[in-house]
Amino acid sequence: MADCIDLATIIDKQKFGSFHLTVVSVSFFLMLVDGYDNISIAYIAPLLIRQWGVDKSVLGPLFSAGLFGGLFGPPLFGYLADRFGRKFAVILGAFFFGLFTLAQVWANSLGSMMALRFIAGIGIGGVLPITVALNTEFAPRRIRASMTMLSFVGVALGGALGGLVASMFMGTYGWQVIFWTGGIVPMLVSVVAIRIFPESLKFLSLKPRRREELIKVLGKLSPGTSVLKWTRILGQ
Repeated sequence: MADCIDLATIIDKQKFGSFHLTVVSVSFFLMLVDGYDNISIAYIAPLLIRQWGVDKSVLGPLFSAGLFGGLFGPPLFGYLADRFGRKFAVILGAFFFGLFTLAQVWANSLGSMMALRFIAGIGIGGVLPITVALNTEFAPRRIRASMTMLSFVGVALGGALGGLVASMFMGTYGWQVIFWTGGIVPMLVSVVAIRIFPESLKFLSLKPRRREELIKVLGKLSPGTSVLKWTRILGQ
């Protein structure tokens, strides 16, 4: 048995398997809902103009509110990722922006909608870079770019799905349907991710009290790797 194992070496030796498929799939859906909620406000603008009697010129700040909130997402959720783990930060971020997107169903003024968009934008902006970081960490070097790009497809597809939902259901159920779907689905994805999304190995390697969790994730990534109590695990 090895007295010392290097996580980077183990990761790079792996072939694409069920573990990597899980990481890519969950990342894809996280980016899908991220992309959906990021662009969703654009599809309800015509209805808001008619129902709230607002001028087109005031929609600019509304569109910008979520993007402005996104400026605060990466540093905030990056801190949480460093403190509590990347998995924790991603799941919290998805649930967070799902919750505040759902709250937009009950917005009744431009001001309340802007405030909720800003808060949701914090989560939307925070989830994306951490999800990419997890993909990059678990991907063997030879397929790292491919795994990352497969996940990134979700962002574009999510934005397109917003238009599809709007064209099919908004005429019947109103603009609120955009936020019902944009709120509930991210929270469902985050619940699923709790069970199947792996925590960062490099993060776990720095937390002695979470060594059992590290060994469990490592066993899923590389079933043939044996780790003894005295085995040193190098995370860098």
